Amino acid sequence: MVFIIAGIIILLFPTLNRGYKDYKREKVLEQWQQSMNDISTIESSKKNDSPQDSLNKYILKIDKIELYMPVLDGATDENLDISLSKMNHTAEPGEVGNFAVAGHRSYTYGRHFNRLDELQKGDILTVEAKNKNYKYEVEETLVVEPEELWVLEGNNKDKEITLVTCTPIKVASHRLIIKGKLVE
Repeated sequence: MVFIIAGIIILLFPTLNRGYKDYKREKVLEQWQQSMNDISTIESSKKNDSPQDSLNKYILKIDKIELYMPVLDGATDENLDISLSKMNHTAEPGEVGNFAVAGHRSYTYGRHFNRLDELQKGDILTVEAKNKNYKYEVEETLVVEPEELWVLEGNNKDKEITLVTCTPIKVASHRLIIKGKLVE
């Protein structure tokens, strides 16, 4: 009987774990939408910023691959398990420099950056901030070794975005890089 219960728990664990992460991501999206609804209140009383506000500053939207996910601040394991994450020490959207976003390449079709390899030159990425949207156009797609950090560096004149995920999906020996420039 103990083995049957243990077997059931083992079989259900991946589904329960994925459900919990989906729940946390949905909570982050709800907080984002609530903060958008309350933007006038927040603007008038900047003293009330909570730590949670700094964790979720942006939403990344890529229509071509049906992606709409929060971008959490800091590429920690915990944040990456829930959603996409802004890499530390990179520019903010719309600033000169490189706004770098990391995300897991889920095995499940359509989750996180699973479909990122479908992007091509000319595709549009939108970063939604609390008071403005930034549109970037994909300029190039690269596959690099994990230690090739030069892809995160900006050129000090352009407003760039870099999306980073593992590739190939099951092996994850390299990094798929999508680079773009701000168009509006």
